[in-house]
Amino acid sequence: MSIRSLQAYQDLIPTLRDKEQRIMYALGDNLFNAEDISRRTGIPIITTRARLSEMYDQGIVAQTRKGLYYIPPREDRANIEKARLEAKYEKWKKLGERHGWHFRYDTIDKNGEPQPEDYKQGSGLVAELPFN
Repeated sequence: MSIRSLQAYQDLIPTLRDKEQRIMYALGDNLFNAEDISRRTGIPIITTRARLSEMYDQGIVAQTRKGLYYIPPREDRANIEKARLEAKYEKWKKLGERHGWHFRYDTIDKNGEPQPEDYKQGSGLVAELPFN
């Protein structure tokens, strides 16, 4: 870890909750998957994955293509946070297209803001529920 990264790491630790601190200490200069981090910290795997996901959303940790987590340099946090948000949006957009949930894409992305008619039944944007 570079001196700047080490300083950023030391500045960040006091602001984190206990489990997040334990994850950061476990990672240090290393690359680990969620299971390894869970074993090293004694935090249950489901909790470890949840905390890692939250930390990834904030750019505190990053992940390699092979699924290994690491502590990125502080200057990369904003880019990681932005890329993560975009990836999550694209995932949900694809899922919405597959299931017909186009509300955000068809209103906000195309037109800027939803209009009152976008909320009406039969507009194609609000799901038709079988019990209506």
